Amino acid sequence: MQNCEEGKEVYDEDGNPLPRGLSVPMGIHSGTPACELEPIARSMDDLRSMVSRCARVSASALAGQIMCSADVVRKINASLLNSGPVPKSQPARAIKEIRQLHTSLLLKSN
Repeated sequence: MQNCEEGKEVYDEDGNPLPRGLSVPMGIHSGTPACELEPIARSMDDLRSMVSRCARVSASALAGQIMCSADVVRKINASLLNSGPVPKSQPARAIKEIRQLHTSLLLKSN
């Protein structure tokens, strides 16, 4: 694909390569859903706050951004970005690489 004209790198005015690939907005929220039996489809469904909250977080992101709810940011700060011991639930290498990433934390009030 990179051999065709449409797949070649594109540069800005300063000669820097522009990002390639699909740029979509994403949202992350964490919590426990309140599942109930949906009577028509006879399946479990969550039509309450967890799904709605995740949809709102995702809708607030711009293309190429990953937005996180305050709950997720608290968990990231507590278990990944601190200088304490690596959580047992995560591979040490993954935590080390996440800590080395450049992340921007933008706080948005409602």
